[in-house]
Amino acid sequence: MSQEIPTVPAVTSYLNKGASYLNTTFIINSILRTGASFHILADGIRSLNCPSMFAQNVAETIAYFLQTNCQYFAPSDMLIQAVKFTNEVMASKRRCFRNLPMGCSISAVIIANGFAHILTIGSCHTHILSQGTLIHSSSGTLEEGKPQSYLNASPTFPTPTILTISTSAADTIILTTAGFDSHFPITTAQNYDVSQQSELDTQAASLPEASAFVRINLS
Repeated sequence: MSQEIPTVPAVTSYLNKGASYLNTTFIINSILRTGASFHILADGIRSLNCPSMFAQNVAETIAYFLQTNCQYFAPSDMLIQAVKFTNEVMASKRRCFRNLPMGCSISAVIIANGFAHILTIGSCHTHILSQGTLIHSSSGTLEEGKPQSYLNASPTFPTPTILTISTSAADTIILTTAGFDSHFPITTAQNYDVSQQSELDTQAASLPEASAFVRINLS
C-alpha cells in the first residue's frame, strides 16, 4: 500500500534590512520529518538590546524544537510548546547579558494534513487570502485576547493562541514584518516575483525598518 506524500507549498521570501547597518530579521522555511512544512519570520526589536542576535536565536530555537518534537505533538500544541521552550532558553541567555531588555516579534505557521496552524506574536502580521481577496489579517494576541508587544524572555510570558484554518478555505498566507506593512500594501507581497526584487530593494533600502515577508501558496 503506497503512502500519500504530503504536498509542499510553494514559498517566496523577501528581506531587506532597510537603512540600518544591522539585519534584525530572520526567516526560516523548512520541512519536518512528518512531511509538514513550517515557516518562521522573527523580527528583532531595534530599540532594545542585541535585536539581531535575539531574533536569530528565537527563530533557530523554534525551528530546533519543531524538528526534534514533531512526532510527539499535534501542530497547534507544538507551536505553543516551541514558543514556551524558546522563551525559557532566551531567558537563560538574557541572564548572561545582565537581564538587559530584549525582544522580537514572530509570525510562524505549520502546514500539515490540510490545515494551517498560525502563531503571531507582537507587531508581525499574518494575512490570509482566498482567491486573491484578503479574508483575515491579524497581529499578535494573547490567550485572553489582549495585545502582546513581543516575545521578551520573561518568566511570566503568557501562552499565545493559535489560529487554525483549513487550507481549502484559503490559497495564500503571507507573514510580514511591521516595517513592510507600514510602507507597502499587501498586494506587493501577493504579486511579487523575483524580477521585481531590484525595484523593491530600491524602495526598501532607505526605510528605517526591515521590510520582509514570507508568502506561502497553498494551492
